[in-house]
Order: sequence, then structure tokens, then C-alpha cells
Amino acid sequence: MASTNGSGARRSAGRIGGAALAVLLATSILTPASSAELATNPLSGFSLDSDQSQLLFYISALFRPSVLARDGSVALVWTGPEEARTFGLWDGGEPRPITVSDYPFYGIGLSDDGSRYFGTVNDAAAFDSAVFFDGTSFVPLGRLTSPSTKSGDEPWALSGDGSVIVGGAYSASVGDGVTSVPVYWEADGTIHQLYTTSGAGVAWRVSYDGTYAFGSSDDGIYRWDIPGGTWDIYGDADYQSDTSTLGTSLAVAAIDHDGAHMTGYALLESAAKPFVWSLSDGFEQIALPDGFEAGMGMLMSRDGDVVGGIMSGTAGNDITSLVEPHAYRWTEAGGVVDISVDRAERTGTYSDVVTGMSDDGSVIVGITSTGTSLTNVESISDWAAFRWSVAEGWQTVADYFTGKGIDITGMSFLAIGSPVLLTNAISADGTVMVGMGTIAEGSDPPVAMTWLSRCGGGYECGVTTVDGVYRSVESVGASGETANLHVDDLFDTVSHALAGPVGKNGSAYAYGSFDTDPMAGGGVGFDVRLSDTVTAGFLVDQSVLDTDLAYDGWSSFDATSVVAKIAGRPAAGFVWEAGLAAAWLDGDVKRGYLNGVDPVTSRGDTSGYTLGASATLGWRFALPAPATSLTPYATYTVMQSDFDGWTETNGPFPAVISGFTTTTQLIRAGLELEHRFAAGPTARLGLAGVHRETDGDTIAFDLPGLFGGTVEGDVGAANWLETSLAFDVPFGASVSGLAKVTGRLPDEGDASVAGHIGLKIAY
Repeated sequence: MASTNGSGARRSAGRIGGAALAVLLATSILTPASSAELATNPLSGFSLDSDQSQLLFYISALFRPSVLARDGSVALVWTGPEEARTFGLWDGGEPRPITVSDYPFYGIGLSDDGSRYFGTVNDAAAFDSAVFFDGTSFVPLGRLTSPSTKSGDEPWALSGDGSVIVGGAYSASVGDGVTSVPVYWEADGTIHQLYTTSGAGVAWRVSYDGTYAFGSSDDGIYRWDIPGGTWDIYGDADYQSDTSTLGTSLAVAAIDHDGAHMTGYALLESAAKPFVWSLSDGFEQIALPDGFEAGMGMLMSRDGDVVGGIMSGTAGNDITSLVEPHAYRWTEAGGVVDISVDRAERTGTYSDVVTGMSDDGSVIVGITSTGTSLTNVESISDWAAFRWSVAEGWQTVADYFTGKGIDITGMSFLAIGSPVLLTNAISADGTVMVGMGTIAEGSDPPVAMTWLSRCGGGYECGVTTVDGVYRSVESVGASGETANLHVDDLFDTVSHALAGPVGKNGSAYAYGSFDTDPMAGGGVGFDVRLSDTVTAGFLVDQSVLDTDLAYDGWSSFDATSVVAKIAGRPAAGFVWEAGLAAAWLDGDVKRGYLNGVDPVTSRGDTSGYTLGASATLGWRFALPAPATSLTPYATYTVMQSDFDGWTETNGPFPAVISGFTTTTQLIRAGLELEHRFAAGPTARLGLAGVHRETDGDTIAFDLPGLFGGTVEGDVGAANWLETSLAFDVPFGASVSGLAKVTGRLPDEGDASVAGHIGLKIAY
């Protein structure tokens, strides 16, 4: 029977080893994870080498609390250059660095909805100062004593609702060493010491609503009822009474959602033995299979009915001393199942550590290594993520994807303990996993990647990279650039018609056009002579606009456009043009991305429109050569395309894409040389430099059940050189042909060619 409110408390034989317990406890904070949480590549700037200190860095990052919102919408991630890294807030876009009074922030935990988070600030004078973001501003977490150079406060966990933080705080009243006392903080930063018999201890866990905190001290495990101000102590005698086994140094590693169950380990003759505890039944020692001497409970399902942990054939008293550990799953009905060998063909030396569990405990994920422990390897390339399920047994994540028919050549799924404090997350329903690894991408050595996968839940099975998702959405913005440049081509078509022969009253024409960007279409137009030098022109066009997107994706839009222009073109002197255009767009976008290393697409339908305006000023010089003129000119054109949002309907990672706007401004400065041949044809040779300013609007996206984000839409080259050759060829008194071809040579990217050809009738 547990001792309550301190009466009759029993002291355990020895104090729990702080460092070893912290490693074990922090591991289980990672789970159970619910939904997949993503961040931009957090390993950039870190080398993947065999240096042992580098391995220890990843280990320390691995065994820390998760800093991810339950729905995957917000994360705390490492950001900034390697020499000045800090935590940033990620909510789908680029991480925004977090500083508190100009000092770097080290994130530790988030509330379930991501609106609140906490961590420490290294302000030098006060060691690590703990702070809490309450949704509006940072709140300093109170101290029990003045800052000390010997120890800082250690907040360990935040309740799911963001109301309570638990941890340890330095207290001079306990001693002059590094001893901490268990505490909890309210959302306003007020600190409260939690009772233990000796005063020392740490609170490691807190239930979702902040009601119950779990921690440890010399005399056992404490379960504090925070609102009620009471506590229960579960010491060695309680363990012995419930299990008929002498155990010491009890340690709690994981609790359920409500704080009614826990798991951890007790020491029996210096060997760790896992246990499960419930409020109704007390302690139960988890019986290990023959051949296993030590083990630990590390994970717990949401309802507390399933435990995940590790066990070893040799005695050990902490996670680093268990040699060649196997992973296990325990239930009341079935006992322990050695999941490391369940339906798996494995030989040689290996070590498994569990890091995640679905809410119902039917899927467990973790890390396996080829060494005798997680750290006893030459390189982190000796690590691999694994997945076990009730349905399929143990397999590496790589084999799991291969078995689903996905080509993962050049990808390594290491799950190496990323600096976003997420090792290998599993969603509540077990269908989604996220982790760290490398991908070849034609580089040596491979580059780091953050990967995510989803298999089930009504979706095709797929695995892709976070960088790839962002790149695929970015490329969608190129559709707006294509629509804008199409309107620019139409302005040029009308200008060509106005520059050619016009009848006494005007002329009409029909044409076909193309652009290797690509575009194809055609239309009809007519000119009206307003005076000897001024002509107005109108055009109606129907075209198909295709745009190549990332990873073999593309978009295709039907565009119906109208253009109106007026121009003054004397034989010599001041020339000018002004025009307006509108286009209506309807089509579909097939967003490309990688499933493994194979390009796939997800399709959605959308519509939009483009508006444009253009103005040209120049001066026409008559040259000494007969029927020849030279016109220097400048043109300003502005175009804006607006697209409605759409929902994709196929592929392994369909997304909901927001509406977006792309605005393009073009400034042209050029020369046009015109010559009218005696036989009647007129030729125009043009040369211009073009500068483009494009505002690629922010595109928001959401991968349902995974994560969302924002990116800036793709934009094209900023500058290009443009050359053109145009002809007007008379076929009789009132009929003529018109043709023009324009080449563009950009400062980056591929060259393109556009043109049109048509027939014109004067009246």
C-alpha cells in the first residue's frame, strides 16, 4: 500500500542515479506521439561522421522531450548557422529564430496544440534561466533561490493543455551541491515546491490536464495530486508487497494520458527489472523471457494497457549498460513478446531501442544498431529505424517501404535523434512515421534528410522528404508566371498588328501562336484607324498554357484572353502605345513530388484570371537609307495572375493548396530597325534587354493528417536578352501575311522561343 502525504514513507536502499534515470525518462517523453510532426532539414550544418562526440551529441538530442504540437502544426527546431544555432518556431514556413533578451533559447516542450512552449535561456550570469511562452509573451519561470553557478533549474515536461510545467529546481536549503527539488510551475511562472521526505527529487511527468505529476526521490516514486495538494509515495516496500520481490531505486519512465498508469524499472541485485503500475492494482513486475536478465519499461499506450521497453541478456542498471538489448512489448494478457525477433531473420550483433508507440500499442518504432549498444558503433550509418506491428512483426523501415513496392535506392532511414528532439515519431493510429536519415541525391557523402511516411488511413503508401514537399509546392507558383508571360506575348501580337499595314478604315486578322515555355493557341483581332498616325487594336485569344513543375509535375490551363491597345506611330518622331488585357484561366495542376525516389503526382482542379497593362514610349528616326527607320523605345508592363485554391485527390500525399497571386513587372529597353522593301514586304529586327520583378505570393498548403506550411512561389529569371524578327508580306491590295519570332536568352535557366503567324485583311 502506498504511503500517503508523507506518513509511513519507506526509504529505498539507494538514491536513483540521476544521469542514467534522466536518459531513460527523457526517452519515453517522445511517445506516445500523435500525428506526424515535421520540420525543415534540422541536420544541415552537422557532419555525419564517426566522431564519438558527434554520436553523443545525437544521443543527447535523441533522449529529450518532444517539442512538437500534437496535430503537427507547430514545432521547435534548431535553426541558424552552426556557430550560432538557436531554436526557432516552425509553423510550416521557414523557422523563426527565438531569442529572449538577445540570448539563445533552448526549447524543451510544447503544449498539444502548439500555442505554448517552454525551455531555457543561457544568460551566462544566471546559468540556464527557465522561461515559458504563454501564447503571447515569454514568462520567466520562478526560482526557489537566487541564481547559482552550480546548478540551474530543469523544467522537464509540459501538460498537454499547457497549464502546468514540472521539473526540478535548485534549492540552497537542500544542500550546497547540485541537488534539485521537485517543483511545478503555473502558467504565470509561479513556482511551487512538491513534497518529498528529504526535500530532494525531480518531477519527470505530468498528466494531460496537469492534475497529476510523477517524479522520484530517495525513498521512491511520487505521484502528486497538484490541485489537491496531496501525494502518494511508492517505495521499495510497496514494490515488494505487490510483487513479492525485493526491488530498490524505483524509476518512472512513462505514464498514460490520465496519470492512472506508469511504467519504469526497479533494481534487483543491480539489475534493472521493468514494471507496470496502475492506481487500482499497484505494481506488477514484468516477467522477462528466459535468457534475459535486465530490462526497462520505456513507453506506454494512451490507456496504459501496453508497455514497450528493452531487455538484455546481461545485467545492467541503466540504458547505457544493457548489452545488445532487444525490444519488447508487454500486455497483461500476453506478457512479454520479444519484438526484435518476431517474424524477423536477424543474425550477428545488434541492439534495439524503442522510441515510439501508437496510441493503442499495436505499432512500435525505434532504432537498431549493429553495435553492442546504441553508442557502441563506428558511425551513425550503423543505425537504422525499425518498425514492429502486431500484423507484420519486426522489420527495418527500409524493408517495410520496399515491401510496399516503393523504390528507396540511395535513401537511408537512420532515425538518428535529430536536433528537433524527435527521433522517430509514430502517429496515434500507427499509419504515419517521421524520422531522420540521408539521401544520396548524386552527392558524396549523402545529405541529411527529414523523411515522413504514411501507409494506411485510406491513402496510398508513400515516403517522401520534407524538403521535397516544400520544393513541390514552391514549383506550383510557376503557373502564375506562365500566365503573366502569356499576356505579355498577346500585347506583342497586338503591337505587331498595329505596326503593319492598316486599311483606310482598319483591318482584321486571324493568327496562331506558340511559346516553348510552353503555350499554343490562336485568335482573331481587328484594328481601327482613328487618324493618320493613331490606331486602336483589339484581340480575342484562346490558348492552352502548360508549365513544367518540379519532380515531373505540370499544370495545364485553358486561357481565354482579350486585349485592347492604342498606338501612335508617325513616320518619324514620338511613338507611343498603351494597352490593357484580361485572361480567364481554367485547368488542373499535377503537383510532382517523390515517393521514395520515384516521381509521382497528385492532381487538383482550379481556375483564375490574369490582368495586365502595358505602356511604351519611343522615338522613331528616319535613316538615310530609303524606307528605313530606327526606333529606340522603353516599355513597362505589369501583370497579375490570381488562382483559386484546390484540393488534390490522388497520390500518396495529396495536399490542399491555397489560392495565390503572382505579380510580374517587366521593363524593356530596346531598339527596332524597320525596312520596307521595294517589292512590298516589311521587316523589323528587334533587340531588347528585359528586367523582370516578380512577387511570387506565399502559397499555403496542408497535407491532411500530416502537416502544413507556407512557401514562396517559384519565380523565373530576373533578366534576359530578347531578339526578334518580324515580317509583313502583302499578297494583294488588301491581304497580307504577318509573322514574328522572338528568342529569349535568360541570365539563368533555359532559352525559349515564342512566335505567331497570321493573315490580315484591310478594309
